[in-house]
Amino acid sequence: MLIADIQLMTEDLAWGSALFSLSRFIPQRALRHKRGLLHGITIFIMLLAVHFLTFPDEGASTSPGYRFMIAITPRQYGGANLTQRFWLCIGSILLVLAICFSPSTSLMDPTPTLQKPFITPFPQYLGDISYALYITHPLILWTLGMRLLNIWETKMLQSTPLASSRPYL
Repeated sequence: MLIADIQLMTEDLAWGSALFSLSRFIPQRALRHKRGLLHGITIFIMLLAVHFLTFPDEGASTSPGYRFMIAITPRQYGGANLTQRFWLCIGSILLVLAICFSPSTSLMDPTPTLQKPFITPFPQYLGDISYALYITHPLILWTLGMRLLNIWETKMLQSTPLASSRPYL
């Protein structure tokens, strides 16, 4: 809700003049390339968010990109699964911010650049049917999945030495 309110305030005409007055603190060289600078910042934040969202379940302490993240994680999140949850939360917030505040590519098309993949017909259709998929997927997994598991078990495991010891069933 806070992010939505901030986005609405930046688009509001009354706040537009207040935000424009803040531009006097930005160097003139940066203002000339404002759109490119904003694109670069939002794409960098999006890529950083994707990196945070790919925090591994196991082996993070041995991965070069994640050892530093583990080192700077606050102490209260130092538990087994809490470190991953902390960085997933930070990554999701950064991704939403990058998508919301991405600038448009042209004056003719006011749609923000990072929002364009989500306004095409296929993602819109998936959004329309997502609740129905969410409600019906356990039923489909249970009925179809159990049948496929039984078929796989009879065809694949009968010829192996594990066929007599099935600990998973």
